[in-house]
Amino acid sequence: MGASSSKPLYQGPKNPEPHKSRSEDTSWYLSNGTNLDPRFESGANSTAIGGLSSQPAVNVLQNAQGITLNGGNILAAGRDIIITTVQTPTADEVKTMAKWITLINFRAVWMDTIAKKAPGTGTWLPRTSKFREWGVLERGILCGTGLPGAGKTVLSSIVVEQLREACRASSQDCAVLVVFFRYTDKITARDTYAALVRQLLEDHPGVFDLVKSLYMKHDRHGTILSKVELIQLLREATNLLRRCFITLDAFDEAPKEVQLEIFQTLCSMKVNIFATSRPSILPKDVLAKAQVLEIVAQREDIEILVREKIKKNAEFRALLAEHSQTADWEAKIVSKVQERSRGMFLVAALQLEMLQLCLNLGELEETLENLPEGVKEMYQATVRRIQEQPRNSFLLAQSIFLWLLHSRRPLKIKELRNAAAISMQTCIFDETRVVSGDRLISVCCGLVTVDTETHDVRLIHYTTFDALKEIFPFDNESPHSFIAAACTRYLLDHNVNDYDEHHHNAQGFESFLFKFPLLEYAHSNWAFHVCEAQSFPQDIVQFVNQCQRFPIIWYRKTGILIHPFLVAVWYNLPQYYDFLESDSSTDIAMTERLDTALTLAAYQGHVDIVRKLLTAPGVDINVKNEDMKTALRIASGKGHTEIVAQLLQCKGISPNIQDSEGGTAILAASTSNQTQITRMLLQCPGIAVNVQDSAGCTALITASFAGFEEIVEMVLDADDTGVNIKLASPNGRDALICASLRGCAPVYFS
Repeated sequence: MGASSSKPLYQGPKNPEPHKSRSEDTSWYLSNGTNLDPRFESGANSTAIGGLSSQPAVNVLQNAQGITLNGGNILAAGRDIIITTVQTPTADEVKTMAKWITLINFRAVWMDTIAKKAPGTGTWLPRTSKFREWGVLERGILCGTGLPGAGKTVLSSIVVEQLREACRASSQDCAVLVVFFRYTDKITARDTYAALVRQLLEDHPGVFDLVKSLYMKHDRHGTILSKVELIQLLREATNLLRRCFITLDAFDEAPKEVQLEIFQTLCSMKVNIFATSRPSILPKDVLAKAQVLEIVAQREDIEILVREKIKKNAEFRALLAEHSQTADWEAKIVSKVQERSRGMFLVAALQLEMLQLCLNLGELEETLENLPEGVKEMYQATVRRIQEQPRNSFLLAQSIFLWLLHSRRPLKIKELRNAAAISMQTCIFDETRVVSGDRLISVCCGLVTVDTETHDVRLIHYTTFDALKEIFPFDNESPHSFIAAACTRYLLDHNVNDYDEHHHNAQGFESFLFKFPLLEYAHSNWAFHVCEAQSFPQDIVQFVNQCQRFPIIWYRKTGILIHPFLVAVWYNLPQYYDFLESDSSTDIAMTERLDTALTLAAYQGHVDIVRKLLTAPGVDINVKNEDMKTALRIASGKGHTEIVAQLLQCKGISPNIQDSEGGTAILAASTSNQTQITRMLLQCPGIAVNVQDSAGCTALITASFAGFEEIVEMVLDADDTGVNIKLASPNGRDALICASLRGCAPVYFS
């Protein structure tokens, strides 16, 4: 078991009464405010979870007068009192910063899962000895493994709920964080770190100050936190806490390389990890350091689920009650579902869906005796039920599944209602064909669910995704072509191609998009579906040709692409390039911010388009936009290594051009910790490493202050650059002082 030699953070009194070791007696685990650690019973006035305790308060500043403390944390360490001032952020500040970190909100997913679980289920897991031992350890790792449909996500949510309740009962500052890896979301390592930092920010005011300085720096440049910065934030934030528990649900659904990266990163921090997975899926490197706990639906949990479903269906309950004198039908259903579900909540839920559609006792008895047993058999039976519906209901389900299987992100219920009202033949939206949300869900016969918090519509399980692709009958052979055509037609219907409103900030334009249920999805994702299509849809050429004033969100402002060529460049449609390159006006096309095709492609990281643009006759490789940023400056800050390499090979490239804030390509690269790009720029003849931006910072000062050790070493060791380590910003801070503030001066400048 990971870190089995670690000691709890609180060891109890120096001479405690004899007691069993924690490995022998784990009744200390706090569940719903009960079961106290033996060390703290009998008037000790404290409870514990995982080494946390409600210790007696330390009396400080006794008999002091005229003392005012506004906010902050007070830590008693021996005879020393350490006071850390923490400015309490406003709710709006936290909300703004949280959304800037990431839009992924796993807290909402957790709340929805908890709301849908049958009360009383899943309580067995926190009572197991392995789970309670994991809670004691510092840096403990526990993996819960179970077959698909065994209820792992619900159990993960119950674990989070129990830990949150226990932490609230403790006076110690601890965090309970959760990440849900879903088949539709393609969560990256960076997404994971960002989501964890967001949860810490929302729940712990002390984290606000850590994030604020980075937010202010990035906000000026319209950039986001790098993965390196997120990891550092996560490390510093968890160090502020007494304990931190992280749940990684369906961790096996992340790619192998992502699993290993996340696991290795989190294991280097002061956190406890609980991960769920299918059996034998997680890498050996993960399992070697963890305790493994088998997850299977308990018979009592299946019974609770069945009785809860019956309780909520008045019509079905009445059918059972009518014949209760001849047999206990509820008990028969419980017994049969327990037998046929084989310990899988997913199968049990679909079996109940079938049973509740029975209209009479004879049909119920026949269905009960012929309940499908396996997951695949259950899906096949459910698809047959969908096909046996009236044709209009089947066609509606067909449209719903096409969108759910191929959309780039989960659709809201109101979005899906509009999407399902788009003709599969003409791609035209018909408002008169919009159906209610309840009707939309019912025709899918239990295979979809609506998140009560986010209103996202999802397939009930990741196995549903694969099953529908394999066995559901679809008429459309090119779903992405259809969705691309549907999205572009929807955009044309709302005149987005010739946008005449002037919202000069992203918020105003987004408000316009959200006036119409499917407009934001269509605007953000039409090009994705074009690129995913098996062949380039011809009607897309016509759509792009009509884009004379197409709006995009860039640097938190609304940018207008005033030429079809720029639309093709921004959305990376190289298939469209041959058609447009014969147009003589493409070389002068630019946005209202003076961005050309080259600066747009450099910003987006479109390598192939940049390569084509650089071969165009008369291209200006040093052209500047409204902010005086060149393509090289933009690509360097964004970390687009291949594009930087292409630009540096061009004759006449000027790497030292300063933008409106005095920044250069090497300053941008060093600020965002782009080591490979910094190395390439340092090898560029005539590179000016001593250029100072409007804040007086050089590449060396910036990297020293940020703690980017590799970049600092590269700048100091570079030949023929004439780096001046004594240059200082207006506040008198040179690179040495900045490195000292990070505690790195001996490393860099020894």
